[in-house]
Amino acid sequence: MTEDAGQDRRRAQLKFIYKSYSAALFDRKYYGQQLSNYQKYNFVMEIAIAVGATGSGGVAGLAVWGTITGKYAWLAISGVATLLSVVKPILQLGKQIEKYTKLYIGYTTIYLELKDVVEDINKSRSISKKSEASYDVVRKLNKELGGLGDPRRDAALVRRLQAEVNTEITSESLWLP
Repeated sequence: MTEDAGQDRRRAQLKFIYKSYSAALFDRKYYGQQLSNYQKYNFVMEIAIAVGATGSGGVAGLAVWGTITGKYAWLAISGVATLLSVVKPILQLGKQIEKYTKLYIGYTTIYLELKDVVEDINKSRSISKKSEASYDVVRKLNKELGGLGDPRRDAALVRRLQAEVNTEITSESLWLP
């Protein structure tokens, strides 16, 4: 193999590593955001159901609910709580939280592993055997997580997170021969 061909191969390999590094950071941010959203939805639903289910001894016993307006408001709150308690199992928020937790942890692991690889490459100005082995492990992890991801993503969220990734990982920070 000529020196130019070897350098072209190394540059191509580096570009794959750097692309995977950026993608891992993006996926870490995306699934972290999704996990946070679903945890918030679950928390709000739990609170609404709990407030609506307190009966006359808790929140329902407050004097404000004794007025005509208060009675109608309490009727609405109770109705929403009842509806949420029926809808919540159908939404399967727990499954979504579990899925997004797995994806977030997986992509965080991949990102941190690739961060070590990139730092090693930037320090040594080459791709060591250790870095190649680490990258191979990351590729396998990526394949395992690939089937669990969201098939459709919110375009506005994708743009925002991609801008964050582009700010955090600049081309100037990545070494190329």
